[in-house]
Amino acid sequence: MELYYGIAYLIEKKNKYKKYDGLIIESDTLEILNQVDQFEGLQFEEFVAEILYKNGFREVEVTKGSGDFGADVIAKKNNISYAFQCKRFNSTIGPKPIGEVLRGMRKYNCEKGIVITNSYFSNQAIKESEICNIELWDRDKLSYLIQNIKNKSTEKKEKS
Repeated sequence: MELYYGIAYLIEKKNKYKKYDGLIIESDTLEILNQVDQFEGLQFEEFVAEILYKNGFREVEVTKGSGDFGADVIAKKNNISYAFQCKRFNSTIGPKPIGEVLRGMRKYNCEKGIVITNSYFSNQAIKESEICNIELWDRDKLSYLIQNIKNKSTEKKEKS
């Protein structure tokens, strides 16, 4: 089931983004991140799914809330399947989500696992992710993904 939620357009229009689930998101990436910090869990998962789609992932799907076996979002890119564990936190993320995404990878037969957050990871989480071969995408990576969408939108405008 391919996902394309219409809730997160993230298409630049006069230096502003359209509404995202009731929030006006300014074109400034920091402002977007500040708004993301206020999201509920499912809202963050849907936001991540939309960000992934806008960054070239396909067959993006938000899994059911409970019983997802640790994969909040599954997606494909370049014929590689990914399981994403999404953590919207206001503090540092420990190693627990690494085990969760490993279970999600097995449940959904994914080749790669990624924990994505609006925050940062503890040293323990970084060490465990290296042992388990799980990627950690922190606030800086999330910022990059958002900025990449903005850059693509600007490029399209310049070509037209």
